[in-house]
Amino acid sequence: MWAEYSKDDDRVRVFYMNSGSGPVYNIQGKGYVAGEVAFTFHRGTHGPTSTPVEEWGFGTIVAAHVTQTLRELYGTEEVDGEDLYGDPRESARVMLKREELHDQITIDMTFRDASGRVWRRTQDGTLVQLSRRETKGLLQQRRPMD
Repeated sequence: MWAEYSKDDDRVRVFYMNSGSGPVYNIQGKGYVAGEVAFTFHRGTHGPTSTPVEEWGFGTIVAAHVTQTLRELYGTEEVDGEDLYGDPRESARVMLKREELHDQITIDMTFRDASGRVWRRTQDGTLVQLSRRETKGLLQQRRPMD
């Protein structure tokens, strides 16, 4: 999974892609903004995909976390203020910090493949197979009913 920010429509989107030949199960993870947990997630099964698929809802959660972080840094008035005509406005430093935070969105996740092996996709995108000791209690060992 990964996140992308579009300046054109000021949206964060979270995507996944399973390029393997079989489904993955018991998907769990965390999304981070600047190293802070913005959301956690649990998904049952993702089948194979040939193109990226958007995870609906996560982008809205990430955007809300970014806005809350900005309010804590700069205050509500500077983040949510209005200009003389009542239109929303942000100061230049808030806009720059928002872009910086969008560049610092990462996701860490674990899942089980069809043969029972447990994997972790780290925040930097590395895929690592976990040992039995590392997975104890991490994921349910049974397959969900499809």
